[in-house]
Amino acid sequence: MAPGRIIGGSDQHAAYCQTTPFHPSDVGATIYTALGVDQQTEIRDQLDRPYCLNSGSLMTPLFGA
Repeated sequence: MAPGRIIGGSDQHAAYCQTTPFHPSDVGATIYTALGVDQQTEIRDQLDRPYCLNSGSLMTPLFGA
């Protein structure tokens, strides 16, 4: 990952995205990828119901040169 990188942009009041918006699940997907954790890992709750660990997308601009 490239440290100190700014990605995206917003309007002058920082109220709306002017570029591709990222969501909290995307941050999770990026962290899991950086740690080497497969984000498609299935976990189960106390009632044995399956859940995907994360459904976000990788924030690829963070991995640029």
